[in-house]
Amino acid sequence: MSTLSRTIGIRARVDDVFEFVTDPKNWKSFVSGLLDVREISPGGLQKGSVFVWEYSMMGMRLSGRGEVTGFEKNRKFGLSLAGKFPITERYEFIERPEGTELAVEIDYEMPEDILGKTAGRNLVEQYNEIEATCSLDKLKLLCEALVMRK
Repeated sequence: MSTLSRTIGIRARVDDVFEFVTDPKNWKSFVSGLLDVREISPGGLQKGSVFVWEYSMMGMRLSGRGEVTGFEKNRKFGLSLAGKFPITERYEFIERPEGTELAVEIDYEMPEDILGKTAGRNLVEQYNEIEATCSLDKLKLLCEALVMRK
């Protein structure tokens, strides 16, 4: 299993950042490689909500079922993504005087058949590091732009 950990400061209120991150309609705008999120449980996201996801990584299309594993308003959010490339994501939102500190931890497993289609584990890990940084940079940009519009 591999783990990515990142923390980023966002100049926006914690409730605005939490609302943006936990709205599936926004996910494709900041999650690099995410192609689709659909069949979301009715009633808004909450712990136990499920959805279907589709993702592209290094030219490979991956898909599966996702579940919200944690949902504490303005504090924590968690996802478990089941499929060929299982992923667990944990988001912690910390209110700061200058905005929000967002800490993200992502655990993932790389099946051997996926590794065989790439140049190996190191390449996939480096690729995922770049994607995670890019996704958080886009999230920061979008959340801070929302503040400007208010």
